[in-house]
Amino acid sequence: MWEKRRTVAAAVQAVFWVLLPFVRVDGVRLFAFDLDGNRIHLLGKVLWFGEFYFFLFLSIAVISFFIAITAVLGRVWCGWVCPQTMIPLIASKAGRLFPGRNERTKRAVILIPVTAVVTALLFLLFVEPGAFLPLLARSRTALLLFGMTWLVIYADLAFWGPRFCATVCPYSILQEVLFDEETLVVEYDRSRHPCLLCGACERVCPTGIDIKNGLQRECIACASCIDACSRVTEKKNIPPFISYRGRVWRKKAGVLTSLWVLATAVFIVSHLSRPDFLFTVARKGETAGGAPVFEYSLRNGTPRKIKFRITSPGSRLLGQTEGGLSPYGAASGTFVAGGGEGRGVTIILEAEGRKIVRHLEES
Repeated sequence: MWEKRRTVAAAVQAVFWVLLPFVRVDGVRLFAFDLDGNRIHLLGKVLWFGEFYFFLFLSIAVISFFIAITAVLGRVWCGWVCPQTMIPLIASKAGRLFPGRNERTKRAVILIPVTAVVTALLFLLFVEPGAFLPLLARSRTALLLFGMTWLVIYADLAFWGPRFCATVCPYSILQEVLFDEETLVVEYDRSRHPCLLCGACERVCPTGIDIKNGLQRECIACASCIDACSRVTEKKNIPPFISYRGRVWRKKAGVLTSLWVLATAVFIVSHLSRPDFLFTVARKGETAGGAPVFEYSLRNGTPRKIKFRITSPGSRLLGQTEGGLSPYGAASGTFVAGGGEGRGVTIILEAEGRKIVRHLEES
C-alpha cells in the first residue's frame, strides 16, 4: 500500500527536521540563520550575507533541484515531501490513536500541538536551542511573534490545507510548464472496461478531485486514490484502475538532473574550499592632511578564537589595527596610513601564524 510508504516517508522527514537544529559540525550548526552575525550556518561552514556569489550558486542549485525533481518524479514532491501535505498526514495518523469517528475534528485538534512544534522548530533555525525558551520568557515581542506564527501555520494547515496547492503555490504553476506526455503522474486507465463507480477515489482525495477526469493541477500524486481503488478491485480479483504512469528516466530528465548535479557540485566545492580567513581592505577617503584612510573587514572562518594584527611596512597606522575574533566571528575598522614613501601602501594581516598581504594605491 502506498499509504504505508508515505507514512514512513513522513516519519523520516519528521525525525530529520526535529534533529536538524541540534546537529553540529565542528561547532557549527548544520543549517541555521544567524541574523545578529549576518551569516548562515551551512554544512559545517559559515556563509556570510555579503558573499553574494555564494548565494547565487546556492539559489541556482535550489532552483535546479526543483526543476530536476519535477522532470524525474512529476508531482511526487508535493505528496511525499512538501510540509503543506506531510504535516496534516502526520496529524491524521496521530488522530487514529484516539477514539472517535470524526477524522476531520481529530486532525484539527491534533494539529494544535503539532503546529506548535513546527513553529518551535522554525524558530530554532534562527535561535540557539538553549536560548529559545529563555527568549520567549523574557521577550514579549518574541512571544507575540511565536504566537502569530503558530496561528498562521495552524490556520493554513487546518482550514486551507491542500487548497493552497491548487491556488497560490508557485511550484504547481512551474510543474505545468515542465510536464510532458511521459512525466510520472497518477492516472486513471481509460483503456480498460468502465470504472466500478464506487467513488472511493474521490472520498480519499485530499484535494477533492476526481482522478477519472484526467490530470489536474490540484493532484499532488499522493497515491491515496490508488490505494482506495486497490481495496475495492482486489475483492473482485481485478487490477486497480488507477496507478502511477510515465517514465522516470528519459532524455529530458537526464539533462535537467545533470544540470542540477553540476550546479550543486559547484556550490558545495566552492563553499567547502573557502579560505579560513577573509580579509578585505578598501580606501575610504583621506584625512584633512591628505593621509589615506582605509577600511578593512576580517572574518574568521574557523571554530577557534584568533588574534590578529595589521601592519604596513614604511607606514604608521592609526586606528584599530589589532584585536581578537571569536569563532566564526567578524570584525571591521578603519585606519590611517601615513609616514610612508611612494604612492603604494602595503597592508599585512597576521593571524594564526599566517600572513595575508594586500597592496593598495594611495590615490
